[in-house]
Amino acid sequence: MDIEKYEFLGGENPDTKQIAYYFESVSEHKIIKKGVYFQPKSNEFEYNMALGDIDDNTGEPDFLVASNNGDFAKIMATIFGIGIDFFKKYPNSVVYFLGNKLRKTKVYHWIISKHLAEISQYFEVYGVLFTKERDIEAFNSESVYRSFIIVLKNDFLTNQP
Repeated sequence: MDIEKYEFLGGENPDTKQIAYYFESVSEHKIIKKGVYFQPKSNEFEYNMALGDIDDNTGEPDFLVASNNGDFAKIMATIFGIGIDFFKKYPNSVVYFLGNKLRKTKVYHWIISKHLAEISQYFEVYGVLFTKERDIEAFNSESVYRSFIIVLKNDFLTNQP
């Protein structure tokens, strides 16, 4: 994305196999520590991705808070950069994500729709439908999804940003 990003650091916890990236959201009013987490699912290639604010007192992520720090586009661009870094290190992975509220899932849908041409240069994006069977389809901006799936395109290594 041609939007300024925050610098981030990341790594894998060898005990839990969780991969975490950290950055700071900065505004005139406050600095908020944020984490993007890739939690392994049932096999070594599937991960749930989640964004959370780091609680200053406990050091634990809060996935429910809405910090509204005025830098939404920069945060989303940072997450895109984190996704690229993640897939460089774990190219065979499948990443699932959704908002913790329907409103957030709709925001993610809007972001993907708005930036689909650029995102599609590197990733295949799928949506999980609100059906009993949780059908999956290639992302379509006209559809409504319960969650999203992202995988690396086969030619990613030749098209790196």
